[in-house]
Amino acid sequence: MGFADGIWRAVAYFLAALWIWAMYRLGLSLHKEHRSKLKILAIILGITGVLTYMSWSSLGTHVEGNDEPLFGGGGDVVRDYKPTTAQRNRASTTIFLLSFLPLAAGGLQKDDPTTKAESRNT
Repeated sequence: MGFADGIWRAVAYFLAALWIWAMYRLGLSLHKEHRSKLKILAIILGITGVLTYMSWSSLGTHVEGNDEPLFGGGGDVVRDYKPTTAQRNRASTTIFLLSFLPLAAGGLQKDDPTTKAESRNT
């Protein structure tokens, strides 16, 4: 393993930590917006379901010739390799866990009793 491999591994770990932090913050914002735990759980499952399906279905592909992506320039989807079902499942499980757990930790936390009392008094 060379120096460049170590740098890219560190960048990948940093990006994973940034993703986890962003998902946790999104969960906190859901917690502040909605009071129903069932509604928060449904939103969390919807978000993670969409992300998981997108990663499962697009594994091994990329888009070429997309000159104007913001204006629907469209490109050709190129298949780099044909992933096995096990590879697809492993990648989508990773995305699911890296999204669901921080979202659930932020969104389904217990309410602070002091915060509830302060919000009732104002």
